[in-house]
Amino acid sequence: MKNLPLILAAIALSLSTAHAQAPDDFAVLQRQYFSMLNLRADAKRLAAIPAFSAKLTALAEAEKAKFASGGLSKPEERERAGLILIYDALLTVNNTNGALQGTLKLSDLRAAHAFGPSSASDHEEAVARAQHVIEDDELAAKLRPEDHRIESWLAAAKLGKERIQAGEITQQALIDSLDAIPVRPTFNLWTSFLLFKDQPADTILFVRLVGEAKGFVDKMKTADNPCAKRPEDCGNGPKAPYNLQASVTELGDVFLRRAETLVQAGDVPHALEMAGYAKGSYATLDKPEHAADTKAWPDAIALVDRLARVEAIQQRRVAKPLLARTDNYRRPYECASCHGR
Repeated sequence: MKNLPLILAAIALSLSTAHAQAPDDFAVLQRQYFSMLNLRADAKRLAAIPAFSAKLTALAEAEKAKFASGGLSKPEERERAGLILIYDALLTVNNTNGALQGTLKLSDLRAAHAFGPSSASDHEEAVARAQHVIEDDELAAKLRPEDHRIESWLAAAKLGKERIQAGEITQQALIDSLDAIPVRPTFNLWTSFLLFKDQPADTILFVRLVGEAKGFVDKMKTADNPCAKRPEDCGNGPKAPYNLQASVTELGDVFLRRAETLVQAGDVPHALEMAGYAKGSYATLDKPEHAADTKAWPDAIALVDRLARVEAIQQRRVAKPLLARTDNYRRPYECASCHGR
């Protein structure tokens, strides 16, 4: 067959072209990723999470192997690998939380990808998953040294492991999250909000968090406005269509929770100051430029009770139960509240 070389060349060209046009595995997963964070989704979507997560973890493990063997030498390769690790870490955290609260089944997650040995108990598997997240974040920090969001995620990962392993967290984990705020306040302040959502509002560290939040709000009225430096962190976008709504609600919550505690302690003047900051934060969402998005926000119901509580503080009383014990308190703190349900 004198034409065989030409035929083989044509086949080779066809294969190389097909490979070049094949979709990037991570790009494909990225397009579906944020919908997989929604733990309030229907049963069909929830059932798809374990297999999806296993694919992402496989990509992350492949990038770790490349790094260990001396690969990932190009800056763009390191950036991409670090991003894959970040995505994997955050989804693993979300899945573990879903399993712990009963929304997902740990057995389904283990069947798709187990992080511990087959002989491990569910508790040991949860600890192994938490350790995996820490390792993801630690390597991501090496691969993306300019991405200072990772410092807050790593602090959260360590805190998460402590909570699973021992049923409690150390003060150091909370301190680490607060220490990470200055390097990127428009992002890391909100990671601290997530970590402190179940912490009492009368502790020294919570008071420090309130100070960070107050300083942030005060700076927004000056030339040193943090959001002017990082507008991508402060507004809504395709990957986070309700970023503003969720983050502003969390900001207001810090002030409102502190105000409730101060009223209970009899410190009405400072409680009124905190209530003022809470009301100002929540009111941002009703501004003409934000009102349509706020109305469309699936978790807008969370605002109604909060505004009533601000009114109660201004009348020198505390609505019962406290905000952190209400049904709708946690909604804005879920990943899907920001990224879309």
